[in-house]
This record gives sequence, structure tokens and C-alpha cells, in this order.
Amino acid sequence: MRGSAPAVLLLFLGSTLAAAPQEAFPSGEVVPHVACLAEPQFTYSLYLPSRYEAGKTWPILFIMDPRGRAPMALELFREAAERLGFILVSSYDTRSDMPRDRNIESLKAMLPDTEKRLSIDTDRIYLSGFSGTARTAWVLASMLRGHVAGIIGFGAGLPAAFDPAEVPVVFFGGTGNTDFNYEEMRELDGSMDSTPIEHRFVVWEGPHSWPPPVVAGRSLEWMQLQAMKSGLRPRDNSWAANLLRVRLQEAQALEQEGRALDALLVYWAVAEDFSGLQDVTDVAALARELGRSREVKRAQAQQERFTAEFVAYRHRFRRFVETLRSK
Repeated sequence: MRGSAPAVLLLFLGSTLAAAPQEAFPSGEVVPHVACLAEPQFTYSLYLPSRYEAGKTWPILFIMDPRGRAPMALELFREAAERLGFILVSSYDTRSDMPRDRNIESLKAMLPDTEKRLSIDTDRIYLSGFSGTARTAWVLASMLRGHVAGIIGFGAGLPAAFDPAEVPVVFFGGTGNTDFNYEEMRELDGSMDSTPIEHRFVVWEGPHSWPPPVVAGRSLEWMQLQAMKSGLRPRDNSWAANLLRVRLQEAQALEQEGRALDALLVYWAVAEDFSGLQDVTDVAALARELGRSREVKRAQAQQERFTAEFVAYRHRFRRFVETLRSK
């Protein structure tokens, strides 16, 4: 069971922030610059959904851009946060090319600040990062074990020598199809299949970057589904049914475009993500049938060849680097 979240968070963060009344930040619009009360050198952008009210608690997503571009990163999630009722907090202080302690200090300042000034659901704290800050999110989730419900990580996987199975979170990951960390992210997705971690992996067209807003929005939708499945929030059958229809239409469109493997991945994702919330028996059967098709097997074989070539190249490159170091 999760403990008293506010007490645990304040104990971890070592906060000296005195109790303060909740502030009347505007809802439905971005507040571009908020300074932490106890540590004003740490600042963030804030978004409260239009229906926000202090009389109830709300899930919160902390966004860590690797260059501290707070408004830009927040904007990627804003439309979905408005629809789904998420608070967004995006740091100006996170970096991927500085010591990780700086990112930890940033969250240590923002967590108690938002807890005091906003009405947050401390069982539904989410972390999102891109590139180096995606790796940092795992470290932070480990430090806040039991109170981070999910991680959204793009463009990079785990910190070195880190076991994700020890962190009780759900994970939504993704990468551009020309990202230099593409194969690393695919390997991470595959390795998580042997862990108890609920996870989803997506690919979009593009290089090493944050995803387009539609993918960022999908990550929040997926977190909402997981919260319903785990009991962190009440089920909304109508919302889940509508989302299921949208996902099936996407898979059918991919099939019609001749992208059988992409369609198969969507069908399997739908069968897994909506299991226990909607009847997906027919979807799973459709996925099994499509998986036996000649088109899918040909595409899978091609993908496996590309992966094998990448692994061989990586091995040669590492040996080359080791040779240089030994001279």
C-alpha cells in the first residue's frame, strides 16, 4: 500500500516550506513563469486545466526538457492535459549536459512547492523527460518509490546499470525513426517484456527530439487507461470505448495503406491496453490472424536484419574505441 504521500515527499525532499494557502493561478492558460517559494532560483511553467478546482485533487506531470525550454515542452502536452484533467509543471532548470544532481535539485524544489500551492493527487505523480532527462526520470522515480505512478520517456532509455523492475511504475516510451537512440529504445521495449512493468513503445517520423503533440497526448491517454486499470482513478467506460474506436480506426487505416506490420503493432497494443476495461477478444484474434500473414513476416524479417546490422556495427565501434583507449 502507498503511505501518506505528502509526509513521504516532504521527508525525502527535506523541505522547509511552511504551510501556505493554495494560490489562485489562472486555469485554462499557461502561466509562463512561477518561482518556487522556498527556493526561488528554481522556476517553472504551469498549466491548470480549465475545470481545475481546489476542492479535488488532480494528477500532475512534471516535464523536464534537457535544455530547460519550459514553455515549449509544456505546450506538447497542453491539449491532452486540458482534455484529461492533468496539471502540467515544466522546469526551466533541467539539463542533460550537466550533472544529474541539478535535475534532482530542480524536482526537489518543485514537488513541495506544487504540493503546497496546488491541489495535486500525490498518488498520481508522473515524470516526463527527453534524452538525458528521460534517464533522470528513472532515478527520480526510484528515489520517490511508490509515489511516481508513471514515466514518459522519449529519445533515451535507462541510466547505466539500472534495473527498471525495481521501480513500481508504468512506462510510455518512444523515439523518432531516425533517432540515434532508436535501437536502444527498441531494445528497452523488448527487455521490458520480461518484467512486470506495464509499458508501451511508439515510433514517429523524425530525428532525436521530443515527439509531436499527438504522440505526447497519446502518452497521457495511455497513463489515464493505466490509472483506471490499477484503480488509481475511477473507470470511465464511455471514454474508454470512444478511445478504443479511435485506435481501431487507426489500425484499419494502416492496413489499408499496406503497412501490415504497423497495423499489427497497433492491434496488439489495443488488445493489451484495453484488456480489463473493454472487450478486446475480437481485436486479439484479428492481431493473431494478421501476424500470420506473408506481409507481416516479410516486414519482421527486414526489421530483424536492420537490428542485426546495428548490433554488429555497435560491437565494431566499441572495439574500435577500446583499441584507441588501450594505446
